[in-house]
Amino acid sequence: MRLMDKDKRFTVAIIIIAFLVFVTGYFYFTGIGLKMERVEEYSSEKNEEIKVVIDRLTKEALALATLFSENHDVIEAYKMDKNGDTYLYEKMNPIIETLQNRLGIETIKVHFHKPPAMSFLRVWHGKHGDNLDDFRHTILKVYETGEALTGIELGRGGFAFRGISPIYDENEYLGSVEVFFEPKDLEERIVSTRHETLIFAIPNEVQEELFFETTSDEYGHIEMEGYRLYSSKDIFYHNHPDLVVWEKLKESSVSKKSIIQHIEDHTISYIPLYDYSGSWIGNIILFVENTVSPSQNIVNYLLLFFSMILAISLVYFMNREISEKEKIESDQLIVIDELNKVKTELEQLSIRDPLTSLLNRRGIEVYLEDNYNRFLRYGVEFSVILCDLDKFKVINDQFGHDIGDKALIHVSEILEACLRKVDVVGRWGGDEFIIVVENSSECNVSIMSEKIREEVNSKTLNIDDRSIRISITLGIAKIKENMSISKLISNADEALLKGKESGGNKIVEKE
Repeated sequence: MRLMDKDKRFTVAIIIIAFLVFVTGYFYFTGIGLKMERVEEYSSEKNEEIKVVIDRLTKEALALATLFSENHDVIEAYKMDKNGDTYLYEKMNPIIETLQNRLGIETIKVHFHKPPAMSFLRVWHGKHGDNLDDFRHTILKVYETGEALTGIELGRGGFAFRGISPIYDENEYLGSVEVFFEPKDLEERIVSTRHETLIFAIPNEVQEELFFETTSDEYGHIEMEGYRLYSSKDIFYHNHPDLVVWEKLKESSVSKKSIIQHIEDHTISYIPLYDYSGSWIGNIILFVENTVSPSQNIVNYLLLFFSMILAISLVYFMNREISEKEKIESDQLIVIDELNKVKTELEQLSIRDPLTSLLNRRGIEVYLEDNYNRFLRYGVEFSVILCDLDKFKVINDQFGHDIGDKALIHVSEILEACLRKVDVVGRWGGDEFIIVVENSSECNVSIMSEKIREEVNSKTLNIDDRSIRISITLGIAKIKENMSISKLISNADEALLKGKESGGNKIVEKE
């Protein structure tokens, strides 16, 4: 019986050894091909990720630009005869620093322009005054159309992922503001291991518009025939691919199409790069280094095999299994959740006035559209009330803009306290507020407005030993058949203007 047991053990051992030899041989002959297939699949996924991240960068840039374009202090700075840039820097720099901390972004670059394309202020280093209309065509397009714009455009320091928003004071175009992200921001979000390299290849016919010397501390570049290639400086000294790769860039069929190639020990992905107008301006090139040699593959696969045997034994004795797939999915869910939180925060920032925390013009327009559609479909009436602080400029001139800001916050709190839960108040621009009164047939809008006027009059703004009395004028307009939203706002504005011209501190309703 014992001999029989021994023979069985010997047979089992022979089977195991034969199995190990078979597995080792299989991995030896198929390992390299499997690895290349996985690298190509990984590169393909990275290509799609790059496109998604570029789209996300431009949308984030526009969301932030919209936030700044609707800021009261920005509008005030544009209206100043002198020192507007200094005032703008003092007001915007703390906001930008707060956003950088909250969003985890190292530097948010914000650039204000005066029409048609004159630099008003670069907040990140304070420089301004140069004319940009010879190469910054996106700024000119926003000036010409009056509409926001996103996309990639060349500029000083290379290309950037831009979002540009117009700045209005009511219907008057004051200029524009852009937020942009640079190639290094894309690189930080895409490159996840030291075996990946992101390089930007710009052909000579478009690189004349680039001014790399302005960013020499941030990027390194080398010249190749027909192209300029640039990325992080040490890329060109470490992990540099064979220069024969660049010959492929000369082929137009490669340059303007997404393609994956295997050259020596690299898998190379070419992603065409198009600017805001759809014009091709170069390539993003992703290098994935195939770091494992054939001999290393054998060792690694043997180690992997024995690790699997050990893992199976542990599972057998402990009846426990850890799923790598579930772990990866869990990690992905965490990342997606964080991205969704940032997206939600950006969306909220884009519809909120940072001073009063009320909805800004963009946020209020959503409520106006909702009420207007409800009126068209079900006949549910609504009204708007435009409120304007009387002699607000006097408050700013006499007490300073900081006190003026406190006055706006003071009034916004009173407005919120006087409204029903279904009504919405927002900051329309400058010292003007707007109230959307839902289902206004069920309430007396005039009585509501009088309550607001009396509350503002009775509650003084107390700062240190000073008491400042504030009054407001209100203009009321009600939606009617065949009336557009813009006409409704215009009617309320006419009523407001009539009240201001008659001395202020009044309520006027448009008939």
